[in-house]
Amino acid sequence: MRTYWVYKYNKTPESDTIEYNDEATMVENNLRTMRRAIESIDEVINNKDNVPEWVQEKIAVTKSMLVSVSEYMQSKQRSKKELY
Repeated sequence: MRTYWVYKYNKTPESDTIEYNDEATMVENNLRTMRRAIESIDEVINNKDNVPEWVQEKIAVTKSMLVSVSEYMQSKQRSKKELY
């Protein structure tokens, strides 16, 4: 006889609850660090500066990743609202 695991929407298995307890705090911490880094970069760069290409590329890649995460999280939030 086979055992099948069925997970309800937005429920995590009991074995995963410990692993996922502190994720929001970690994300908030990372976002605060990123804000500080962005502010410090913004203070150093002037409109007329010649910024190295590798710096421009790193910022562009990071922006793209953040936009992807933001769109995913917003989509997930909208989906939850539509369910209720």
